[in-house]
Amino acid sequence: MKKNSRFKKIVLFYSIFLLILMIASSIYVYVSLKGYENNQPLNYINNVVNEAKYNPTKYFKVKKEHIESYKDVLKSSKITITEEENDYVVKADEISILNVKLNKGKKVTKLGLLNYQILSTKEITPVSENGAYYYVVKIPSTFTLKVNDEKYTKVSEKEDYVDFEDIDNELLPKTHIYKLTNFTKKPKIEIFNNKNELIKYTKDGNTITNYDFYKTDDYQKNIKEPLNILEFAKNWSLYFTNDLRGTRGGLDVLKENLIPDSKMMSTAETWLKSVDRQFVSKHILANPAFSNESVSDCHIYSDEAFSCIVKLDKNLLVGRARTPQTDQLNDRMYFVYDNGWKFIEMRVNLD
Repeated sequence: MKKNSRFKKIVLFYSIFLLILMIASSIYVYVSLKGYENNQPLNYINNVVNEAKYNPTKYFKVKKEHIESYKDVLKSSKITITEEENDYVVKADEISILNVKLNKGKKVTKLGLLNYQILSTKEITPVSENGAYYYVVKIPSTFTLKVNDEKYTKVSEKEDYVDFEDIDNELLPKTHIYKLTNFTKKPKIEIFNNKNELIKYTKDGNTITNYDFYKTDDYQKNIKEPLNILEFAKNWSLYFTNDLRGTRGGLDVLKENLIPDSKMMSTAETWLKSVDRQFVSKHILANPAFSNESVSDCHIYSDEAFSCIVKLDKNLLVGRARTPQTDQLNDRMYFVYDNGWKFIEMRVNLD
């Protein structure tokens, strides 16, 4: 019996020993795996970010007035971490907020398979000096920007709108640039077009843009004074085939809607003096002279500027044989209000 009892004790001892050894091995494996995982750069930075949610100043220098904004943005945003040129960028909802540099220390091998370096933080710096929430808004000067339900009017910069860069007229909208900074919470940003309609904007990082001007096919209801675009377009077309009746080859009919010394006035005057004018094929206007007429896709830029796509076919009978010929106009025509509506530009419609 004594031998049996002693055997049981030995078995129990070795069982406990093996259990302890197994637990210790499991702990070692777990710690090794955890050490490997925690010293992967993205995991390491993610752990730092999770701790910085509660005390940002422990990990990076930040102005006192911006501490709350970093707490809020790290807690409430979707955080992503990307590697850029051997350093790392922390983004909150796709907006860069922190730059991170790491020190790579002692090389470690665990379990014979896991090779890594012990990481530590070298430097974390905020991307902006204006807090975690900062935005650049670029919209037409005729649009309205609201921030947290209040109209925002502090324009930081003005520049030409890219679509109007080659049009020399001050009545067309400019681009207004607003810089929104120093928020402790994510601001509510709204943009209203020139008809006071709330519109969706495009966000690329911290840059917000929208140039969605009011669009309509019924331009007459949306301009300050009546203008018959089709009539003007027909006269413009007739002028360049010497078919517009009036003094100076019909130029005096057009000049009511042209600005002196402007591009379009220069175009018309150049034609009047051009040798090419003398070589227009002999023809008469067919009946009807115009067909397939339309005015559509009008963009209302402001009370003083708009454009429309104008389409029409001018029907000619050319030469003694009266051969049918069609001159097509398919252009976007631009107008501004300057003591009446003035024609300032036309561009071929490519749609």
